[in-house]
Amino acid sequence: MMKKNVLLVMVAILAMGQSAFASDFSAVAPSGQTLYYYTISNDAVSVYGFSDIAGSLTIPSTVNHNGVTYGVVSIGDDAFYYCSGLTSVTIPNSVTSIGDDAFYSCSGLTSVTIGNSVTSIGSGAFAYCSGLTSVTIPNSVTIIGDYAFYDCSGLTSVTIPNSVTIIGDYAFYDCSGLTSVTIGNSVTSIGNYAFEGCSSLTSVTIGNSVTSIGSGAFAYCSGLTSVTIPNSVTSIGDGAFSGCSGLTSVAFNATNCTSMGSYYGPVFGGCTNLATLTIGTNVTNIPASAFYGCRGLTSVTIGNSVTSIGSEAFSSCSGLTSVIIPNSVTSIGYAAFAYCSGLTSVTIGNSVTSIGSYAFSSCSGLTSVIIPNSVTSIGDDAFSSCSGLTSVIIPNSVTSIGYAAFYNCSSLTSVTIGSDVETIGDDALSGCTHLVTITSRAEYPPICYENTFDGVPAYADIIVPCGAKYRYELADYWKDFSRITEDCSGIDDADLEETLRIYPSYGRIVVQGAEGMETRVFDLMGREVARPNQNGETPVLPSGVYLVKVGTLPARKVVVMR
Repeated sequence: MMKKNVLLVMVAILAMGQSAFASDFSAVAPSGQTLYYYTISNDAVSVYGFSDIAGSLTIPSTVNHNGVTYGVVSIGDDAFYYCSGLTSVTIPNSVTSIGDDAFYSCSGLTSVTIGNSVTSIGSGAFAYCSGLTSVTIPNSVTIIGDYAFYDCSGLTSVTIPNSVTIIGDYAFYDCSGLTSVTIGNSVTSIGNYAFEGCSSLTSVTIGNSVTSIGSGAFAYCSGLTSVTIPNSVTSIGDGAFSGCSGLTSVAFNATNCTSMGSYYGPVFGGCTNLATLTIGTNVTNIPASAFYGCRGLTSVTIGNSVTSIGSEAFSSCSGLTSVIIPNSVTSIGYAAFAYCSGLTSVTIGNSVTSIGSYAFSSCSGLTSVIIPNSVTSIGDDAFSSCSGLTSVIIPNSVTSIGYAAFYNCSSLTSVTIGSDVETIGDDALSGCTHLVTITSRAEYPPICYENTFDGVPAYADIIVPCGAKYRYELADYWKDFSRITEDCSGIDDADLEETLRIYPSYGRIVVQGAEGMETRVFDLMGREVARPNQNGETPVLPSGVYLVKVGTLPARKVVVMR
């Protein structure tokens, strides 16, 4: 049955001296079937219908009607729609376009020969042609339309020539028999879901001109074992390779890929067997969620050109055991490695300036981490619930430690805080119940909050710079610790003796050259009576003889007269 009634209507078009086009007509094809045509110019027609088609069809390159010879230049929309008796078709070189749904649901069609003048294959042109096993796309084709070969389940291989620039959305969707695809070097975009559900696809070659890979483009290609993404790619859509459960290795060479999936559609989401990943030396950015949930991933090599690791890029990669972040990387994004429970060691390159919030949160297997001197900020929850972490050294470059940065690191026993840390966020060390040593190199106590140390034992040793003890004993939340001691081991007494000046002045004692040193003033009974302020001056004292003790140096005697 034909999809539509074919009306043979004689139309006379008279207009300002122009001759009328010929009317629609029918003619017998060389293979014996009747085809219907409509005229599109004085010498060109399009096929738009059929009658009693069965077996093989050869579409003529020319057709005669009423003494006029017309070139057959296109196959119209729906021309052979639901023609289930059609088994093969030869499209001549005269044809330049195949219309939308032209051979839609021709379930008996097994082979197609497309002439070498066709430039576009329309939307749904061969959709649901389940018997089609092979098709040769000529070098003239530039566009493969949306749904063009949708659900052609018998199709086994496709070579997309270099002439093609666009592969439309759903173009080969659910071609479950397709085993290999070669994408030509002129293709710039692979449409959304273009090859989704091609479960037999074991290999795909992506040309070097592809700039965008659409959402779900290769989703659920469960037979795909490896893929190389060329450096031309700038965007990869949500879930482009999601559900590729057979994928074991990925070579990611995309240089400027700034758009790549999202939390709701990780590019390689569900690629549970992906074990090895190589980020090429041309890549500058690992975008957000790129490898989210690839729990089979055990090894990652990150190229030296990568400068940033995006949010959740490797989140929930529970099989990942170690990561080396190269010196080229300057920032580690939000939750970049969160929930990587198998991660035991991390090397952070010495160009990283910020560790994002939740960057390593819940990496329960992580036992040690070295934070380089380039880092200036540690984000909220950056290492929260890293229950295996035993010690942390925060370098002098860090100025702020975020909220809950080390929250619930229950195995943490020692923390060293750099000299330039100004603030330690609320809950930063909350839940660190085994933390017994906190070494602060900051001369002035970092600002803390009510729950900064919640759960840290009050008897923990707080080791502070020489001369800074009294500041910590007065500072909120630091003063709650009972064991605050000074570390004066780094002071060279001989050098200090040469520069130290202690003298009386208008009832005060002035101490110069002892900055950062613990300085105390005692009376002759051994009672501490004063400490110099930030300017090195004591309060006004009663006349008398005093002993001034600086660090580990012998006490000096000073006489105050009023």
